[in-house]
Amino acid sequence: MSSTVQALSPVLVEIRLSVPWERLQSAVQERLREVGRKAHVRGFRPGKVPPSVLRQVYGRAVEIEAASELAVQGVGEALREHAIVPCALPEIDEPRIEAGRPVEVRARVEVFPRIERISYDGLEVSWSPPSVTDRDVETVVHRLRVSKAALQVPDPPRPSRPGDVLTGDLTVPGPDGSEHTVVGATFSLPDEEPLGPVDRALCGRSVGEQVDLAAAATAEQGASPPSTTPGQGSKRFVVREIRERILPALDDEFARDVGPCETLEQLRAWVRERLERKAREQAEQELHRALLDRLAELNPVPVPPSLVQATRAKLVERVRSTVDESIRERLGGSFDALVQQASALEAERFARVHLLLDAVARLEGLEVTDADVEARLEQIARERGQPVARIRAETRTREVRDRIADEIRHDRVLALLRSRARIVPPRPPSNGAAGAPGDVDATRRGEASGPGAAARTEAASTDADAVRGP
Repeated sequence: MSSTVQALSPVLVEIRLSVPWERLQSAVQERLREVGRKAHVRGFRPGKVPPSVLRQVYGRAVEIEAASELAVQGVGEALREHAIVPCALPEIDEPRIEAGRPVEVRARVEVFPRIERISYDGLEVSWSPPSVTDRDVETVVHRLRVSKAALQVPDPPRPSRPGDVLTGDLTVPGPDGSEHTVVGATFSLPDEEPLGPVDRALCGRSVGEQVDLAAAATAEQGASPPSTTPGQGSKRFVVREIRERILPALDDEFARDVGPCETLEQLRAWVRERLERKAREQAEQELHRALLDRLAELNPVPVPPSLVQATRAKLVERVRSTVDESIRERLGGSFDALVQQASALEAERFARVHLLLDAVARLEGLEVTDADVEARLEQIARERGQPVARIRAETRTREVRDRIADEIRHDRVLALLRSRARIVPPRPPSNGAAGAPGDVDATRRGEASGPGAAARTEAASTDADAVRGP
């Protein structure tokens, strides 16, 4: 079979095959002999049907099957002959069959782009080492106190305020227009700013008072308050009890109660160490993200659509596996829609970065050996506290070991990019505004945000359970 290849785009080629008529007829004859051994044709015993009758009855169907099989074989031969590496199964048109003429076949194949030159030396990114302030530490220590607080009804009675725990009856609309009331629903009001719209709406309330939570939430967003007609989207809470938190004394006994510490100062040092470790991890992730964003920006290589689709499917599955099943069920279709939308934005970038990392590794000669994979398995075993034999058993398939090799290779490329990068301090916020939300240029350059701010955010979002965890 003769074949020609034409590049339709950097990631799509067209293969044209010409199958000699004689080869097709030879394949048809072989298939007809196979059919004849078992064919049931009226008036003939199985295996005794004349070839002319077999061709009359089965000829056209067998010819189409033989042509399709030859087309698949021919495309495979063409891929090997022209050294084409496909990234998806070829799309083969139905062969065009005309008596006495070569069978013409066309196929389109998505391929990995040829990346011969990449700009990756001296990537400029904005980044600074992480920092944790005394305020960050005290924020977490305070939340630990809140987690150990006792609850009691205020005496004398008073309206609710930040830090209180409210219990009451929560009425929500059902999908069929009916209403459902949850007796004993609890709202725990934070004692730190900023308060959310619902938290603010629940402050200053007395026992027996009703609060329209849906109206409070929409009013905060500047929308018109929803209807409070039963079954029309109302969400109401009636306060039945107000309890205030009584925080434990901030002393050595408290330190021994919440952490592996003997004194309050040891507790603060313990909290600081955990915050600094988390800040370092987040800062490293931000730096890596900035380097990869900059790499992708400077090298906008085309990405095969099938690779984007496969990457998107993996991203969706990864998100689904990390979100609690009860949350997915509660959100229903909206969860899947949000995940699909978010993954669509990330998939092409993710796939492009993967191609570029592989290309840099090839240009730099960064190879991963079986010994490297074995060392990574031993590292995983130590981190998990499990026997290495168990880790080997879990990763014995070629697919899993290839994935581990990819991770090692990409880690080495990231280390190389970082060693050659030009890392500059973040620019100060314009007009003294913290965070500089309007800095579009920084976003376009893929700069990492300041880890100092990230550490403060982390402290504000870390709850007592997270701090107590391993």
